[in-house]
Amino acid sequence: MRRRRALHLASGLLAGSLAGCTALGDALTGPRRYERDAPVDSRSVGPWPTLGHDARRSGYAPDVSGPPADASVSSVVDAGLYPEMQPVLAADTLYYGANRRDADGSSSRGPFSGFVATGFDGTERWTVAESKGLATPTVVGDAVFTTSAGNTRALDRRDGSLCWQYDVGYGSPGASPTVLDGTVYVTDGEVTALDARTGERRWVAEVNTASPQGTAATPDLVAATSGSGGEGGAYGIDPADGTLLWNAGAVGESYAPPVIGDGRVFVVTTDGTLHALDSADGSPVWRHELRRSAYERVTVAEEMVYVKGTNDRTLFALDTVDGTERWSVEFDAGAPRLVPTVAADRVYVAEGVDHGAVSVLDAATGDRLNRYDLPSAPTTGPVVGDGFAVVGTGRHSSEGRLVVLS
Repeated sequence: MRRRRALHLASGLLAGSLAGCTALGDALTGPRRYERDAPVDSRSVGPWPTLGHDARRSGYAPDVSGPPADASVSSVVDAGLYPEMQPVLAADTLYYGANRRDADGSSSRGPFSGFVATGFDGTERWTVAESKGLATPTVVGDAVFTTSAGNTRALDRRDGSLCWQYDVGYGSPGASPTVLDGTVYVTDGEVTALDARTGERRWVAEVNTASPQGTAATPDLVAATSGSGGEGGAYGIDPADGTLLWNAGAVGESYAPPVIGDGRVFVVTTDGTLHALDSADGSPVWRHELRRSAYERVTVAEEMVYVKGTNDRTLFALDTVDGTERWSVEFDAGAPRLVPTVAADRVYVAEGVDHGAVSVLDAATGDRLNRYDLPSAPTTGPVVGDGFAVVGTGRHSSEGRLVVLS
């Protein structure tokens, strides 16, 4: 793990100057670089500020209306090569990672990959270059927390300027920094807690196992999953000091971040099993076998957990208490590694391999309510706001887009 971290840190950031772009990391002399406190005190500006909407990774926005019944594609935003990172939404701005390179590694727009802030009309507000792997950002107040392979940063969301940086992080979309009660939780061989305002390290929980793949948090628990080379598990950590509360290594390899809800920690493992663990001690409560292997997190809302296997056409809705199947829906075409979203009493599911769509289901019954056509196949699950939804498109294409339905 230490060797992996050293390799991450040895990878350089993109050099050069781009219009409106900030390149970071050249002047580091230690694990932490501090410029100023991150502006975390201002009111959260939602409606979808992090991976899975909240620190629990629930995928549920209870007070959001979603797009109207007659919505259509209103705008598209360039996201580059295979956009698989769920964007986050704060006020009127999208924050996401972009790899604007052609499939052969070249780029028609200049050698850029990194984090982007853009309006719904596609106007870029700022970019931060990063050549390494990227995780989904998290917005708290006027700060954006970004993680890549070997770095976690707090940026001012208004202009992308650096507040602080710490040399820890894992660069995959599911390893989004979890921010709760003034603390940032990140993974990089261990689970590390940083002060959200200053970037100072509070503790490190050395789970000493396969690479952690993501975190979720409540005031009483930080949950983490791990997976690499067929090994892995799930872990419960005390947010106060990093003490390991429980180890559920028996669940096996997971490449999806955990989800916390209804007294459970939900873990999807690569063998196609959904595990519901007791959040207090990590003991198994129930399990559900999926039809396919699984690499993505579940969605939890109103005592229901929504889950599908990778490349599977069937979405299952299960009771969070005992795993009883409430309903299931089979789609005409599956969509690989896409997570459903619940907003109010609706479930939004991206589907399709060649031609895409977003289907809308009744959350309680699974009844089909609506369907929005997409210009190409989806690459992310939808994120939802009042009057609109945003979904990544463009699988098997170097011209990926974030599509706004409104």
